[in-house]
Amino acid sequence: MAGGAQVKPRQEGRPKPLYACTAGQLGLHTTRGMPSLLDAVLPSSAYRSCRLYLEDLLLLPPPPDVAASIRAACRDLAGERQPHALM
Repeated sequence: MAGGAQVKPRQEGRPKPLYACTAGQLGLHTTRGMPSLLDAVLPSSAYRSCRLYLEDLLLLPPPPDVAASIRAACRDLAGERQPHALM
């Protein structure tokens, strides 16, 4: 299929993605009269890449083991008071 999107089968154990109507009701898609969920949980100064990453996580949740690793990393980073060295 030249130039088109490829549909990959869902990985075993991975949660199903959100339906479009559910994403709209949660404020993940632009819907008239519905405030943005990302605007509510992220500061206005948040980098666009952070917003897109969080939106991707919410729209297409990772498998439980990956989600647990992301949660642990966020918990560790939230408790840090010193800046991390760039790699």
